[in-house]
Amino acid sequence: DIGIQANCLGKICMVLASKGDIHGAVKVGAGAMEMWEAAGDHHRMASMSLALAAMHLSRGEVKQAVELLEGSLMLSRRARDKIMLAEGLHALGTCFARIGYHAHAMEHLQQALALCREIGDRIGEARCLCVLGYVLLSQRDNQRSLHYYDASLRLFDSQGDLFGQVACHEGMSKARRAMGQDWLADAHAEEAAAIRSSPAGSSVAPTEFSRDIVDSPSRPGIVSTPQGS
Repeated sequence: DIGIQANCLGKICMVLASKGDIHGAVKVGAGAMEMWEAAGDHHRMASMSLALAAMHLSRGEVKQAVELLEGSLMLSRRARDKIMLAEGLHALGTCFARIGYHAHAMEHLQQALALCREIGDRIGEARCLCVLGYVLLSQRDNQRSLHYYDASLRLFDSQGDLFGQVACHEGMSKARRAMGQDWLADAHAEEAAAIRSSPAGSSVAPTEFSRDIVDSPSRPGIVSTPQGS
């Protein structure tokens, strides 16, 4: 059965990626995509597109990642999967934010945010707000950036997501510093450090934009085994 074969390739792809063999994972994942296309399985194709996009991003291959993410949006709409569509919009918005395409980032992230709120995805909502805060910070719109970071922090805190909390505190620290509010900036930086030094936060590494908002440990983000495989 072609579907079963494709599912097996999907699992092998994820195993290779987990072992650091991104080149091999991309090759195997592409094979799985071809089989799922033949089987008409848009859902698994969308999920694998997200995973392959993350792999290309890990190698700095932004163009390939964007193409895969745009394809994932189309596939998610065909599958009528709002959860996958929200994930794809968030991932594409994040990708655009990383390369400085702020208008494109805002557009996709706002769409993702609306979808996350519609389907009740609180962590997804927090992640979208966090990236929006980053985009506004990059545009030196510090006050609005703080608004989004604060909303994101509240959600991450309510969900017990320490990784997200650290990302928000560090973003708020940068915004406060840019506004000349050094003591508040220091307070947020100290809070981030305190979370990391706590027993529960010991696994939270120094934050880096692409990891913070794409691959939070409490939510695998776009690197995940296609559902049902």
